[in-house]
Amino acid sequence: MYLSFFHLSTNPDGSVVIEIVVHLNFELERLILGFGDAIEVLSPKQLKHKIIKKLNAALCNYKA
Repeated sequence: MYLSFFHLSTNPDGSVVIEIVVHLNFELERLILGFGDAIEVLSPKQLKHKIIKKLNAALCNYKA
């Protein structure tokens, strides 16, 4: 994954915000999904909604 911009900042609560500029792609989605509940996509909204959709689909696989 080629990064054209990268910025990292730490919040007072210890959480970390990572800002990157990349082309949205399958590999990026898989990387994000690999972090499970330890990551939250803040933007862009298109990517956030795509990740939410994939996580909801995965959750449906485990419902009885």
